[in-house]
Amino acid sequence: MIRNVPFYMLFFVLFGTSLFSQDVIDYDRFKFIEVDRYEKIVSPNRVHLACNYGQDTILNPKDTIKLRNKRILKVQYFYSGYPKNRQFTGLHKRRIRKLSKLVPQLVSQQASITWELVRQAKVNGQEEAEGLFHGFALFISEKGDLSKLSEELRAKLDTVKTQVALTQANTEEEIINAFQGEGVTIFNVVTNDTSKLAPRFVPFEEEEGVMGLKKGMMLTTGIAENAIGPNDNKRKSFTNSKERIDDPDLKSLYKGEKKLFDLCVIEFDLKADADTLSFNYVFASEEYPEYIDYHDVFGFFISGPNIGGAKRMRLTPKALEAMKEQEQLPEKLMVEMEKIAQKPFVNKGGFLNFLKKQIGGKMFTKYRPIMEKYVEDFKNIARIPGSDELVSVGTINHKKNKHLYIANTAEGNLRLFKAWQYDGFSKVLEAKVKIVPNETYHLKLAIADQKDARYDSAIFIEGQSLRSKQVVNKLEGELDDKN
Repeated sequence: MIRNVPFYMLFFVLFGTSLFSQDVIDYDRFKFIEVDRYEKIVSPNRVHLACNYGQDTILNPKDTIKLRNKRILKVQYFYSGYPKNRQFTGLHKRRIRKLSKLVPQLVSQQASITWELVRQAKVNGQEEAEGLFHGFALFISEKGDLSKLSEELRAKLDTVKTQVALTQANTEEEIINAFQGEGVTIFNVVTNDTSKLAPRFVPFEEEEGVMGLKKGMMLTTGIAENAIGPNDNKRKSFTNSKERIDDPDLKSLYKGEKKLFDLCVIEFDLKADADTLSFNYVFASEEYPEYIDYHDVFGFFISGPNIGGAKRMRLTPKALEAMKEQEQLPEKLMVEMEKIAQKPFVNKGGFLNFLKKQIGGKMFTKYRPIMEKYVEDFKNIARIPGSDELVSVGTINHKKNKHLYIANTAEGNLRLFKAWQYDGFSKVLEAKVKIVPNETYHLKLAIADQKDARYDSAIFIEGQSLRSKQVVNKLEGELDDKN
């Protein structure tokens, strides 16, 4: 039986605050667990480093050879709770320090490792305590392997400075702070990710900024922790669910029936004090470089009044009800409005021309301003710069738009290789759109696996880069509309 104990209370009792300034491993990562006793499990993916009861010497240091070139996923530190009511502060400090010296990659990989402190509580005396396992169990990746790298590259990898930190956004305020930049106000945040075991949208930080962004918000189709490097697994994947999902906005980006899985969404309302809204982002995927013919799908969908270059429009059911309550419109017009509300969106130019023919030019001219109070423009702004093409594995890769592509290989970019797991990245891209200042807009950021639930992809939004600016140059405004 496992009993969870509030770790923040136990942590300072065991280690004290002084450890933060003395040791190379961040002990705040440890989660405290209590078990009756631990029975040592022999496994090719688990390496045990043992200590004697009450002593800090690691008895089998040669076994660390099994960890060479391997990615360490989890470290469990076992000790006995005897004598009872003892803190063992000094012993814990010495054992963990010696482990970090014996296995130096624990320091460089610590952000991607799960750390657990396990007390064996069912102990009735010293003799029984001496018979328990004391020391560490290190879990290694089944497929992760850096042995294919040359010795020279492996030596360089140890000297490369990168450290990815992933946290959790637990409140609406934390999500807003991750996005909101100058001139923008965000409110009414909604997310679809309720998983506690596999968070898929998380704030990230990597001080070196090896992919072009130092911090921000990450959305992934897999599990966020799998994004942390080094890139030792060409098929890293996590299936959150094999259940197909339906998202009309994402499906609108491709023709034909598409299977979608592992949807991750953050959406919110916003107001901006200028006429142009923009933010920076990077797209990454495990589908690189093999699967460029079909690929995961993502979009940045903005809806609201008079969006520059919008080719689609929609009438939400809520807006339709408001229109019925507040306006006296001809029945002929309301019939067509109800048809719009039943669809995710319609072609803007095509529908307006059709509506004009259906109800007549004079009626159309008279009621169009009223109708436009309720109908909103709709646009995906995740596009190739200067083009109408979607950003995806299929449009940015080693063959197409290769000036925007970065292959994540040790030979090509050792710092990126060490920091992140994805096999390929876009360069930093800008999503930009013309809007009306001080009007309310809705922005939906969404990503999903397409065709199957394998081979994770992610989008990284630069922290606080969602900002507004006034574009006074007419030519620049025209270019924005084309984008």
